[in-house]
Amino acid sequence: MEASRHIRSAVTAQIVEKKSRFIAYLTPVSGEEEALSFIQSIKKKHFDARHNCYAYITKENTRSSDDGEPSHTAGRPMLDALSGAGLSDVCVVVTRYFGGVLLGTGGLTRAYKGAVNAALELAETYELVTMAKLGITTGYQEYTRISRLGGENGDIAEGSFGPVAIRNLNYSDKVSFNMYCLPERKEELTRSLTDMTQGQIEITELGYEEL
Repeated sequence: MEASRHIRSAVTAQIVEKKSRFIAYLTPVSGEEEALSFIQSIKKKHFDARHNCYAYITKENTRSSDDGEPSHTAGRPMLDALSGAGLSDVCVVVTRYFGGVLLGTGGLTRAYKGAVNAALELAETYELVTMAKLGITTGYQEYTRISRLGGENGDIAEGSFGPVAIRNLNYSDKVSFNMYCLPERKEELTRSLTDMTQGQIEITELGYEEL
């Protein structure tokens, strides 16, 4: 089962190393554009800081920046903290206010990663599972049988075909809806639906979606 971990809401944490303040802003993002917008907002907020380093992981890209710190002492350790936590669709900016004492490359690496880890300790996380998405149209009598396989109110139910969800119901002369299952159970479920309805069903593969 392929799953990705996400944070539920933005959090902020701060650590102090040899009088330097490291403020970590950790937030969920929907994509790279939102991550870049968030980074700019923090840079604007802390325009007087010496460094606003960042890292983000999105479906489009994974990037990090040392923002003037020695190479690989900030952005990369921050990115390692995010990936080490198994997170996706997430961005972090660590703002540093220099305290007058040099930390050295090792000290900087530990401080930037430590600031991100402090934020991660405050973050509430959850998992999304990649599911195969099917578009289905069938009769009302057939749907009554099919509905027993899926969760109520769009919930994911655990059944004989593994996790299954039914969503986006539309009632007209027939019933149309989306059905979600694990990718490796898609063919088995499709065959069973066809047998269950004696072929009185239309099934369209609609790719994959995280639930």
